[in-house]
Amino acid sequence: MAIAYAYNNFANFDPLNSVNTQDQPYLGSAHGEGGTDIQVVTALPNPANGDMGTVLNSEYGTGVVVTRIEGVGNGGNDVELDPASEAIALANNKVDSATYILGQAPIDVKVIDPVSVGAYDWVLQIYGPDTSALGIEDTSGWRLTAYKNGVQQDVIYSEQSISTVNEQILEKYGISVIVHQVQPPGTNQDNGNGYITSQIVYDDPNQPWLWGVPDQSDSSFANWLRSGKNYSLSNSPLNATTNPCNFKDSHLDSNANYENMFSNLTANKSTWGPYDLAAAYVPSGFGGTIGSPCGFEVAYSSATQTAANFAQLPDVDLVYTNDMSKWTRCAVVEEQEDPSLSQGAAPKFYLRRHASWNLAKGIDASGAPIYSDTDKGMSWFPGYAIDEGTGKRLDIIFGEDSYLSGDNGADMIWNPTSTMFNFYDNSIVFGGKHIVYILSTPYDSDRAFVATAKLAGANNYLRLAYTPVQWVGVPTINPSLSLLPLSKGLIPTTTRLRFRVDRPFAPYAAVDTSHLTPAALTGTSSNPYYTFSTKGLEVSSRAEVGNTKSLLSRIYAVPNPYYGYSGYETNRFDTKVRIINLPQKATIYIYSRDGSLIRTLTKDDNTSYIDWDVHNTVGLPIASGMYLMDVQAVGIGETVLKWFGAMRPIDVTSY
Repeated sequence: MAIAYAYNNFANFDPLNSVNTQDQPYLGSAHGEGGTDIQVVTALPNPANGDMGTVLNSEYGTGVVVTRIEGVGNGGNDVELDPASEAIALANNKVDSATYILGQAPIDVKVIDPVSVGAYDWVLQIYGPDTSALGIEDTSGWRLTAYKNGVQQDVIYSEQSISTVNEQILEKYGISVIVHQVQPPGTNQDNGNGYITSQIVYDDPNQPWLWGVPDQSDSSFANWLRSGKNYSLSNSPLNATTNPCNFKDSHLDSNANYENMFSNLTANKSTWGPYDLAAAYVPSGFGGTIGSPCGFEVAYSSATQTAANFAQLPDVDLVYTNDMSKWTRCAVVEEQEDPSLSQGAAPKFYLRRHASWNLAKGIDASGAPIYSDTDKGMSWFPGYAIDEGTGKRLDIIFGEDSYLSGDNGADMIWNPTSTMFNFYDNSIVFGGKHIVYILSTPYDSDRAFVATAKLAGANNYLRLAYTPVQWVGVPTINPSLSLLPLSKGLIPTTTRLRFRVDRPFAPYAAVDTSHLTPAALTGTSSNPYYTFSTKGLEVSSRAEVGNTKSLLSRIYAVPNPYYGYSGYETNRFDTKVRIINLPQKATIYIYSRDGSLIRTLTKDDNTSYIDWDVHNTVGLPIASGMYLMDVQAVGIGETVLKWFGAMRPIDVTSY
């Protein structure tokens, strides 16, 4: 629309100086384009069509729910499985077809034209060769297939490769699609190094019970995470006697992108990080027969802290819960550096030499755990971990320093304290060193880890056992709060830790693809395959919505009150009132206040209104006063309108 006007505001209007200030800065044009008269348009109040109006069931930016059938990858998005998928993964140790929370899927699909959205089911497939660690070749593309009632309607291909962030507009269908390949952690340090976000969420925000040991820099004995670029904090070579402590940062995260994880809450900032960035107990080139005695090392060996392993960092949710049915059977490892001080003379990072706690044996009358008579080194972690990409439940290990019995380090229970350093000599306590390790291996109660660790007479076996570890944390407890008794599940409120990194699209066999429609693409049967639907987002008529109360509330008599004139009247003899927003079929009964039926109006057409000439059944003008209109809207319901009319005098010259 183009509107012509004049503007002059030489001085803002001042009522005390109206002569010298501008009281009318805008003047509308008296003519239309080319000097023509401006067209006058008469509009209906509350316009509606025969379907009682349309309803936009979406708006610009509305997302869709996406389900992953095959493949992995997150496209650089902060993904999150929906509660139903997580529950399946928890119960079955995996979920085959993983559904994501609205707006948190590996692909971005959104509404860009709510009027054009249709009721379709969609399948998006990424095609292209796999390049191992970097996933599917970024010169690949995608194919999108539309179905209605199970019948294929259209096939759309990507206009550009997945190497670029391209929002492809599907104008005909009112949606847009973004599918973008990303690089794994460690391959692009100058652009975030693959880090997306991290967050800790408490079900009850008033109970922030989980704290931790925040990583510090340089030669601090809390420098347990080597993120940064300080490479000159120890002389080389390291030696168990003369130079035992290594404070050098890792070259895997020179820009410290992973240094401040979980910064949404100050007490949790820098308390978790990638295992491949953690200080190593047996650093490369160490000149001793055992590891460092320095105490802040939470990783076993730097030999496994490679770029290749770092690139495997998964998207993970770690959930603490007091629901024991969801707890994780796990190994417990020794965190004491000096075997002469540890229980059973267990070396650091070996299995704890303490009888296992089996949840089935339970707790005695005093609330203490009842230990196994047959095995050692196993317990239960109060929670679980889910890989948000594969939908698999993951293994967890936790540690204890059995010498720190005063800080719960010798009881095989995950129950850290709030003490970070010894009050007397400032030695490391770290809450009893209940270090948490999240592995990439599918949940098997740590059977594979334990089997390998028990072969650890040679260091290479222990290195192999710890190779699958991906995330590590050094938790402590908020000194103002405490854990629940073991009998009540330890955890004060369910707490979720979200680890999110770039995961490239890659093949992953999750389901039997032989039954899929459309079929998996030849040669790429396990490439990413996603489904979503735009059903329910299409435009609908108000008559289909089913909200009769809302529809009835839109029915009006206009004008109301009527003062002898309405805009619907065409001459001085005409009298007219309009009842608007009616369905195709309707009957209106008009009564006086004493209950006498004055007039009955009926309609059966595609207009959304009916006119009343303000006359009674025999054609005489009604008297001024209050009237009731009983509207019977077929297929919707009934409503009663109150209407007042003040009639103008009869024109006796034409009566």
